[in-house]
Amino acid sequence: MYFRFLFVFCIFLYSAVLCAQEEHAFAFERDDNVQVISGSGDTMAFPWVGGLNAVQFISTDLNDDGNPDLVLFDRLGNRLLTFIDNQSEWKYVPEYQAFFPPVVHWVIMRDYDNDGDDDLFTYTTGGIKVYRNDGQQTPDFVCITDPFLTSLQGSIYTNILTTYADYPGIIDIDHDGDLDILTFWGLGSFVEMHTNRSMEVYGHADSLLFEKTTYCWGRFAESEESNELFLDTCINGQFQPGNEPKHTGSTFLLFDEDYDGDYDLLLGDVDYPTLAFLKNGGSDQEAFMISQQFDFPESFPVFLYSFPCAFLLDVDFDGLKDLIVSTFDPSPDHSEVSENIWMYKNQGSDTQYDFQLQNMDFFQRDMIDLGAGAYPVFYDWNSDGLLDIVTGNYGYTDTCYLDAFYTLHCKYSSSVTLYLNEGTRTTPSFALADGDLFGLSALKEEALFPTVGDVDGDGDDDWVIGTGSGEFIFLRREGPATPPEFEMFPFAFDAINPGKFSAPLLYDLDDDGDMDLISGSRAGKLTFFENTGINGGIPDFAFVTDELGGVDVRELNMSYYGYSTPTLFTAPDGRKILLVGSESGRIFAYDSIAGNTETDFHLLSADLYYLRTGIRTACAAAYLNDDNWPDLIIGNYAGGLTLFRGIWPPSGNNESPDPVAFQVVPNPAASHVSVTLNFGDNLPHFFDVAVFTVHGELVHKETAVYMTGNIDISEWPDGLYVVSASYTNATQSGVLVKKIVVLK
Repeated sequence: MYFRFLFVFCIFLYSAVLCAQEEHAFAFERDDNVQVISGSGDTMAFPWVGGLNAVQFISTDLNDDGNPDLVLFDRLGNRLLTFIDNQSEWKYVPEYQAFFPPVVHWVIMRDYDNDGDDDLFTYTTGGIKVYRNDGQQTPDFVCITDPFLTSLQGSIYTNILTTYADYPGIIDIDHDGDLDILTFWGLGSFVEMHTNRSMEVYGHADSLLFEKTTYCWGRFAESEESNELFLDTCINGQFQPGNEPKHTGSTFLLFDEDYDGDYDLLLGDVDYPTLAFLKNGGSDQEAFMISQQFDFPESFPVFLYSFPCAFLLDVDFDGLKDLIVSTFDPSPDHSEVSENIWMYKNQGSDTQYDFQLQNMDFFQRDMIDLGAGAYPVFYDWNSDGLLDIVTGNYGYTDTCYLDAFYTLHCKYSSSVTLYLNEGTRTTPSFALADGDLFGLSALKEEALFPTVGDVDGDGDDDWVIGTGSGEFIFLRREGPATPPEFEMFPFAFDAINPGKFSAPLLYDLDDDGDMDLISGSRAGKLTFFENTGINGGIPDFAFVTDELGGVDVRELNMSYYGYSTPTLFTAPDGRKILLVGSESGRIFAYDSIAGNTETDFHLLSADLYYLRTGIRTACAAAYLNDDNWPDLIIGNYAGGLTLFRGIWPPSGNNESPDPVAFQVVPNPAASHVSVTLNFGDNLPHFFDVAVFTVHGELVHKETAVYMTGNIDISEWPDGLYVVSASYTNATQSGVLVKKIVVLK
């Protein structure tokens, strides 16, 4: 546990890998302390968390203080976020995120072995993966399924099938002390119950020994064509096992709504905006749903496109469990993306619930959340010498509807938002000034992506806006007025188009004195349009290449598309650095840009400092706080921004000499490495070595004097690892960190 905490301290306390590549001469650390004021004048509690879309809420004790904390999991981007109870206020503490394993689609935490800490259940291909929590003061998850959780079904043990479109029920259904599992059969409309036999077989609840005990828990079925439910189905034989209609996806919340000793069910259904409440008229041994209600709660029924998922937990520190409802749809363009976390306060008790809607943007109101997508630009809008933030987005939900074939469609409307910097040159502070800059929401376009520069050569700054369709909008500044005035030209520049989701960048690439146009797109590459002159006050752009610099940010094992989003800044050493966001979330960094229209750019990094903030990232970099290091904002598809402050690089050009010589050689390595610490005094010094994967998994540890022996890495998978060395002697102590690349 010490070494896992050491890894978190070294890597995630600073929220950046402290092993800067020597070519960069700059590095970043996460900065959540810069103040942001909302449109209502409130100071946001955690503005830079990065937005929320399809969110799951998990109550668990992260810091072992006896108070329940919160884990939020956004399945669009597989982002896991950790918050602690800080004197009855939620505080974002990203350090705890490093303790969690990689998870996808859904997460449920339950204490299956009754040891006082919550274990982790999550989706894996074919079913459910389980991590046992062996932690003491902090979580420590150990995978105990290979490859998935099984159940005795008939005469053989086979996987408990849960699709990626299902959120199962994991709870002690029969009240015997161990956890049972409810899930829809993957190809049918009945609910299976997998009963845990741990208590019956072993006399204790520390095992996961399942048996499928019914194919039709609750005796109801879900329609194949809609969210219609059929009660008493198993008795009247309306459907027969083995001939069920196709199941498409559902979410479960099991709770004893009427406090009669058995579990009722709150059920969400794919593509539909309501929840169905099914009342259990049976018992904890044999469930029997006797009624259904689609206007739940009655005080203000849930209507949330698409695919609502409900959670019952205390979120306002009054000791009563509240109802939280968010979206669960795995598609990035089939659901609400703003005001999609509904918080119902429990104004009754935990034996007699009374849910009253408090707000529709729970947690979202305390962070920058622009719906779907966030495409930031640093720019001094009001000419006060301070850099402001102008941000486009994919859009806010405009309409969602079901067609005649019960297929859900959602349309989005994009806008550009302005946050003014009301701080100082050393201490920035932002406030929402305009949620619809330029009035572009009236165009009903998707994916407005802004960039700024003097396009027409008249000495003032104009704006070019990319769109989801690929065309560009040109906003030409008219005169020196403040605030500035613009003339709009939709489908500008003879409707040139680099492909869907154009992401423009203005830069004089060919060094001829005028602004050229570089654009990313859904294809994941960069297109170069040369500025060939001004015609009637509007520049003419000529297509040159759609493979500029050899840039290709696609990750084909994830998606055919790349969604490249370029930005440019000047490094402390004067080099032009190109950053390109991507569908996968990785940030690509290049130099050798200036004047280079024909050869490949030099790739500095295909995953800049491993700054993963979500999918479909877009960056803005500038010198925000008047120091010598560039600062960075990353937008992601959840509609939020994450701020990283530029720091003196921990390794690289111009670094201050370290009094302790710390070496990891060879690097890259294929078969072995050794670690050396030399204090320069010829005395023996003991130090502890720990090696981790980038996900925080400890793969090696030992204590050494001067240097380790050869550490065998021949069986380690290729990739990046983090080496930490902690030491204490008569005069000093510390922790040193380096990266090592294993490449065979």
